[in-house]
Amino acid sequence: MTLTSTLRAQHTEILQLACAALALAPAAASEQGADELRETLDQLAKVLLQHLAIEDEQLYPRLRSSDDRLVANTALRFASEMGGLAVAYQAFDQRWRAAADIAASPAEFRSEFEYVTETLRQRIASEEGLLYMLSDGCNARAG
Repeated sequence: MTLTSTLRAQHTEILQLACAALALAPAAASEQGADELRETLDQLAKVLLQHLAIEDEQLYPRLRSSDDRLVANTALRFASEMGGLAVAYQAFDQRWRAAADIAASPAEFRSEFEYVTETLRQRIASEEGLLYMLSDGCNARAG
């Protein structure tokens, strides 16, 4: 399995978990519903953090060192943008760390989580539509 195949599979899992969390949000006003939602959010955070680590440690360094300026500059831009997304997600996750906080304000939680989910969707589309395509092209030229 190639690096971008692994990252694409993680994207699928990230979006599935985000959709599962959105589906659980209406029941979050109850303690049980909020607990179940928090478990799904914990799974999402785990996959997302693993994904970001792979990009930071493997993908971006390889692409930034490319002789192709388009590839190197695109990797620099994506890496810098992703730092902001990671910080924003961590702030969201900390804000809603306790299931009791979710249960106390389910509408506010849902609004914030819908924004986070849409931001992740846009980022995933950008990575798969450009960054991973460039990475796969680098692999083809190197191989």
